[in-house]
Amino acid sequence: MSTDLYGIRVLDVAPDELRARLRVFVVYYDTHDRSHAPIPDDPSFFFQILWEAARNQPITSLHPLRMVGTDEICDPEWVAAHSHRYVRRIQQVALRNHPVADDGWARLRDFYYERNGKWRDEDLLVQADYDVKVTDPRWLESLSPGDSWATTSYPMESDQVLADDTPTVLDLRKPAVTLDLFPGGETDDGTPSDLVFSDDGQYLAVTSQACELVVLHTDDWSEHARIKDSSLWGQDIQWVPGTHQITMRVIEGGGEEDDNAPTRAYDIDTGTEVDVPPQPREARSRTGRYRADGGYGGYTGYGAWVDVLSSSGESRRLHLPRGKAHVRSVSFTSAETRMFVGQGNDVHVLDLESGCVSDTITGIGCHAIVRPDGAYLAAAGDGQSAFGGKWIDLWRVSDGARLMRCRSGGRYLPVLGWSPDGSMLAVSVITGYQGYGGEVRIYSAGPHVETPK
Repeated sequence: MSTDLYGIRVLDVAPDELRARLRVFVVYYDTHDRSHAPIPDDPSFFFQILWEAARNQPITSLHPLRMVGTDEICDPEWVAAHSHRYVRRIQQVALRNHPVADDGWARLRDFYYERNGKWRDEDLLVQADYDVKVTDPRWLESLSPGDSWATTSYPMESDQVLADDTPTVLDLRKPAVTLDLFPGGETDDGTPSDLVFSDDGQYLAVTSQACELVVLHTDDWSEHARIKDSSLWGQDIQWVPGTHQITMRVIEGGGEEDDNAPTRAYDIDTGTEVDVPPQPREARSRTGRYRADGGYGGYTGYGAWVDVLSSSGESRRLHLPRGKAHVRSVSFTSAETRMFVGQGNDVHVLDLESGCVSDTITGIGCHAIVRPDGAYLAAAGDGQSAFGGKWIDLWRVSDGARLMRCRSGGRYLPVLGWSPDGSMLAVSVITGYQGYGGEVRIYSAGPHVETPK
């Protein structure tokens, strides 16, 4: 038998407003360590509450939420992926007894149990009131003011996709295509490394840790070319702007390697080596008008910075907000007006004309790159999530909201790359425990946000 975590009471139901007001009591505490179940802050919790209310109805009830089965509601990933189809938004409108005062812990018990719709010492319990907005008035049919019950449900990390985000928002829970390009097992030969789309979106180039190059047609994912390692590239590759020519990507940072920038490339259309203009810096904008890489100069007192080289040859070192975190990623919008720089857990948005930081999106963490139209960020890395392991996030730039967090099942996610039109995201996924072996996944737009029938 599970221990109750929360108590629920229905305060008000307004079907015409697609709204219910609920009170949530925390009924599980550890008074010795002075901790308790967290205040719910995710739509997934309230979706589960609505489902429970429907299940509490007589068995003869034909409530539409009965279409959601027990197996589904007990699957955290299913709940995370579907909650936004039922619960549109939650708003906390009142908070009581939080945080618990020092003298309050002596009056609390570890466990509270529901008795006839009430809990002992309700006035002492941590509690909050919420307005819960739903997508359809049918989800509220089982609620009546005064209803109360206990629950073992808990908040998860649900997708929070809005109708305006579709149909172009990615479905990160299920790759459209999975490519096993390097079937060498848990070795350098069998491990994907870098990947990058050509500027016209016609090709995706991928390297292995053994520096083998595979170039794929993006219309059907057939191989256009497969070449063993070459002195023209290593694991890190780039396309020469506006061409089908592959060369090495400079990754040392700070513009210090500009004099050694590659000037030879492999033309995949002709199968020959060709001379190309110097290709400096780790990241470039769509046409190569801007090239940049970042670094950390903490010993100088300036902290992290990004060095931007323009096509005129002017180099500018732009200093980021102070902090000890290094620059982790640099990406550009296709209009070449904004640059997104990942520093620690933040992503700074820089105006390329003025060089100033125009916005900062916090809490993203790890490696993050902007979709070419500037609307969304994809991020990958470690993190504490309801699912654990390595995750992939999708964030909306306009308001800094995280739309979804999805467990990848991989051990490492070294590289992400957007297609030029933003319709696809390619990800290198390392699956072996020792950092070897893996696959390339292609994610594309998911289904429209529709109210379940």
